[in-house]
Formats: sequence, structure tokens, C-alpha cells
Amino acid sequence: MPFSGDFDSVIFFPACPSVGTGSPNGGFLMDDDRILVNKREAARLLSISVTSLDYLIRQRELVIRRLGRRTLVSVESLRDYARADHDRVRGEMAPR
Repeated sequence: MPFSGDFDSVIFFPACPSVGTGSPNGGFLMDDDRILVNKREAARLLSISVTSLDYLIRQRELVIRRLGRRTLVSVESLRDYARADHDRVRGEMAPR
């Protein structure tokens, strides 16, 4: 349905303050200053599944902290991973 010009029926969403504003968190899509996030949130930030995140954790690609039964992922390591080049072909083993 094309826009009819009635702005009263339009829902406006506030802009994410951390996108493209030179924010302290480097533009990473987070609305607070957390330094650790749970695995579900970390997977969401990288746009991958929790299973894929578990693989990255097992490969020591991400920095984690364990608090009791909880596994928390460092936001800084998520940023570093997202900025890095990953030229491995799927199925190849990383050199040790």
C-alpha cells in the first residue's frame, strides 16, 4: 500500500543513538555501556546463531568470562571479531 501522506498513521522509531554517530562503543548496535553480554545477545550482535557462536568460543576466537553457569562474551572481542578479515573457507582447519 503506497503512502497516502497521512503522517498521523505513521509510526516513527527513534534512531539508534550508536549508529554512525562516533559513539563511544564504536557504532556497535548497543544502547548501553555493557562490557559483557550473554551468548544470545552476542550471537544477535554478530548476526549468527548461538551454535555458531559456541563454535567461535570453542575455537577461542572470542573472549569469554564464566560466572557460575553463565557464559558472558566480551563486547570488545565481538567488535574485534566483526572488524577482522575472515578468509577461511568453510570446512578448512585453521593453522595451529
